[in-house]
Amino acid sequence: VIAHWSSRPARWDGPSCSVCKQYYYGSSCTSVCPGGECNACSGHGNCSDGLTGTGLCTCTSDSGGGYWDLSACQNCRSGVYGFSCNQICPGGEDLPCTGHGRCVDGYSGSGLCICVSHWATANCSACATGYYGSECQYQCPGFVSSTQLPCSGAGDCSDGFDGSGLCSCYTGYAGLDCSLSCPRVNGTICNGAGNCSDGPSGTGLCGCYSDSKRGYWTGTSCNQCQSAYAGPNCTIACPWINGSICSGNGVCNSGVSGDGTCICYVGYAGWNCSLSCPGLIYNPTAAPCNGQGVCQSDTGTCNCYQNATLGYFTGLACDTCALGWSGAKCTLACPRNSTTSEICSGTG
Repeated sequence: VIAHWSSRPARWDGPSCSVCKQYYYGSSCTSVCPGGECNACSGHGNCSDGLTGTGLCTCTSDSGGGYWDLSACQNCRSGVYGFSCNQICPGGEDLPCTGHGRCVDGYSGSGLCICVSHWATANCSACATGYYGSECQYQCPGFVSSTQLPCSGAGDCSDGFDGSGLCSCYTGYAGLDCSLSCPRVNGTICNGAGNCSDGPSGTGLCGCYSDSKRGYWTGTSCNQCQSAYAGPNCTIACPWINGSICSGNGVCNSGVSGDGTCICYVGYAGWNCSLSCPGLIYNPTAAPCNGQGVCQSDTGTCNCYQNATLGYFTGLACDTCALGWSGAKCTLACPRNSTTSEICSGTG
């Protein structure tokens, strides 16, 4: 017994030096428990010491002392985190993160779940946005990887365990994946002058208004007046005569910047271009007023030339020389009495 004490005084203990010192084990008491004599089992468990001990640590496992693991009980058990290893990861210690993610556990862990793809929530127990099915195995249409949004970011998907995977598009978007955007003018769908065929079964095309109250619109974005309509609201109708715009004798000042008035072709007059200037009635290829006057745009009557350069004409169609003038161009003046100014002195 004395030999034991003298040869290995630091490892033997007891009145007769016949037992191992605490935290030492083995037949010769030469092995020290994990963590060392001063910190056996890291202070979080009991070591199997003594002559027949194994040197194995039985780590503390309760909410008061914590849930410890590893050979020296130096870290938290899997699924447990915190400085005292007494906090359980979301989903429980046996199935942290519901089996769909990894818990940041351990002595310095935060306890946050890092969910695997397709899963979400604090304990990874629900489908991530844009995924559906019993195992969240299906992806909604139009999934945008950069934003992690389904339905092209323009709608909501019926996702989750019981979801159908169908998109519900926001106003102004169409298609099964909501990827079709309705035409807009300054941010307004269909210029506010029509309705867009939106929704999952829609075409994304505008159906423009066509009535006297809301206007007569056309164009892919309903920003143009229909033919023969004018004004900022496309409610002004161009004149129609016998089924023709402006009697077929002019063009209408149509469109959103137009006023709906007729611009008559040469030789025609009147608010609806229904008046034919003299000189065209019997000869449509002739010049109005026979080219010897100007047709009045409002009345359709001729204002004949009365000057030395163009001649002196008269008549409804400016087809005769005015009194006192002759010649092919009516530019030759008849002789006048120098005193009375009478043509041919009033005798011829």
